[in-house]
Amino acid sequence: MEEQQHLRLHHEGLRCLLHLADTKITHSKNIRFANNTVDYSATGTDISDPAAYDQNRAAGVWFDEGVIDSEIVGNYFVNVPVAIFNEVSSNNLIASNIVAGAGIGIHISGSNDTRVWNNTVSHALTSLWIQEDTRSDGCNARNAQGVCTQVQKWSAEHGLSWDTTNTQVMNNIFSSEQTTPMPGDPWRYSAMVQVLGGANQDGSGAVYANEMVTGIDYDVYYRHENPQTLSTTVLWNWGADRMNQSVNAEKLSDFTASSSVKASGKEANGLDLHGSPENNPFFVKESANPMDKTSDFHLKEGSPASGNGHALPEDIAKTLGVNANVAVDRGALVNVAWGGGAVPGAGDAPADNANNGGKAANNGDKAANNNGGNANNGGKADNNGGNGGNANNGGKADNNGSTVADGAASTGGQDAQSASPSDSKAGAGQKNSSIAKPGGNAQGGQGQAAAAAAATGDSRLPLTGASLTGIVLAVAAIVMGGGFILVRRRMAS
Repeated sequence: MEEQQHLRLHHEGLRCLLHLADTKITHSKNIRFANNTVDYSATGTDISDPAAYDQNRAAGVWFDEGVIDSEIVGNYFVNVPVAIFNEVSSNNLIASNIVAGAGIGIHISGSNDTRVWNNTVSHALTSLWIQEDTRSDGCNARNAQGVCTQVQKWSAEHGLSWDTTNTQVMNNIFSSEQTTPMPGDPWRYSAMVQVLGGANQDGSGAVYANEMVTGIDYDVYYRHENPQTLSTTVLWNWGADRMNQSVNAEKLSDFTASSSVKASGKEANGLDLHGSPENNPFFVKESANPMDKTSDFHLKEGSPASGNGHALPEDIAKTLGVNANVAVDRGALVNVAWGGGAVPGAGDAPADNANNGGKAANNGDKAANNNGGNANNGGKADNNGGNGGNANNGGKADNNGSTVADGAASTGGQDAQSASPSDSKAGAGQKNSSIAKPGGNAQGGQGQAAAAAAATGDSRLPLTGASLTGIVLAVAAIVMGGGFILVRRRMAS
């Protein structure tokens, strides 16, 4: 009864739980989080506004403390504070997701070998944030002598470094970010992509942008047409002195030309365009208000992003159900918002993303998604009155004895805890950010305030697989190729 009460309060949006996540997964391997809709549009609050984001750092999906060899693919997030959070984990794929409105679109922290491919992020405060975590080697706390006093057993046993290294960023579209500056620190969120390094708290080492991201290319940066807008492309913190050892590239060509950037690609094939959402040359339609869900993030005919992205590696192509080793479109390729979603296959033919009423069939498992079809319009999620995502008749799914009912929570390995905006890990960590104004290498003395803000395929298990040992605030069972819909009806006053 107590567990049910907590979950009921979560669905009603009480602030004490909003700083966690709708779905949190820990201590797991081979998880496939695919073809789900997480919709906060009914809150009526634009979460990309810095003031709103400062009060709510909840994550749509949160991989934490050792999620390994897993993937987040084909999902649709609307107005979610932190859409995707991949923290202290290893070798995970984030691909073909659509984020329409967010505080942080995609957040990576303390995770090695993350691949970020072909995502579409529109109207976020920060589209992609890659940061180093001060923890290391599966240790959550150390004493003054550097001895670990709080070992995270799963991560330590699996040899996780908890360092952000070897990230790949390819074929993504970052579009029309929030232009309202943060009061008192106007440059804090100016960069569409932020890569911020740091040192481990035990003094054992440090990693910075050139170790954190080893490949970045073929991405699209579409920014406001007003030249007075405080918007830059990539913030690249390559050394310990963040103010003097960072590149804050006002133009993408500045990033490519910088000798301080060592990653392969350096966005030599990236696109840097300016304009309004209404005149976006990439999409069929991009709304200036993501909460109205009228955007259509398919590429329009003649889009500058059509057919000229980097070819997908075979495993990524297979998990999305598209062809490998050929040039692809940039941005999302398959998505639940278009119907069908990411269906694993050999890639002999493109996945079915036609107007099929939003039904995703995979190996006989049908996920109707209760919305009558999120086809082409970015997701008209009626959700039968807003039941928080009662997919699959209450969300019950039998998989090797593991059942997650609608809104059920498992405390296997981790208890749900309340978190304030200042200590929530989802969206946390821009400590002492001192983001510098754009230039070749950022110079000190800009006067920014310190930030205390908290700030494959068929071989994968579905989210409710037997290897799943920790789910906090999970909202529905997910079957292979299926998904759930979570509609956030209101926020706490």
